[in-house]
Amino acid sequence: IRIIDYKSSDKNIDLNELISGTQIQLITYLDSMTEKEEAQPAAMLYFSLIDPVIKASKNKSDEEIKEELKKNFRMNGMILADIDIIKKMDKTLEKGSSASIPVYLDKDGNISKSRSNTVTKEEFTKLQKTAEKVIKQIAKEILEGSIDIKPAYYKKNKVDTCKYCEYKSICGFNPKVHEYLYIENKSKEEILELINVEE
Repeated sequence: IRIIDYKSSDKNIDLNELISGTQIQLITYLDSMTEKEEAQPAAMLYFSLIDPVIKASKNKSDEEIKEELKKNFRMNGMILADIDIIKKMDKTLEKGSSASIPVYLDKDGNISKSRSNTVTKEEFTKLQKTAEKVIKQIAKEILEGSIDIKPAYYKKNKVDTCKYCEYKSICGFNPKVHEYLYIENKSKEEILELINVEE
């Protein structure tokens, strides 16, 4: 099962957000569908609907401009580290970077871990279980009537969700009184290792 979410902005999977509960939509859809269809997860991807503008010199051919456009429509997200699945998603990929999915194959046709956003079947399963735990925790807090003011603070770019919020005056969040929900800035490898330890 592959889930694609069409977005009017440029978005990618961030496992820091997944484990904190702020980005569980795609993994929840995937988990639900794989269970219903008794299938394995293949990918969760974002497709940007932003109309790209290509800066090109007069010397660029139509073919080169077409290639530039293709790169702009390349999906972001996470894919199962399975060469057969990958080649079903990009039938033209033999080596190098895929034009449509976040995968890079080396000269021997193997998946490059450092240049691809892939996870193993076991890692996908652990991410699904983690998302289930997060959802249960959120549900528990809702049922307990927890309505704490707790905006997210992203350690990666040092930005909080209050920055663009129109309801600041109503909410009354004060960092000297209230706590943030801190979104860590760990690598994919660190998070997968953390999930292994918690298991």
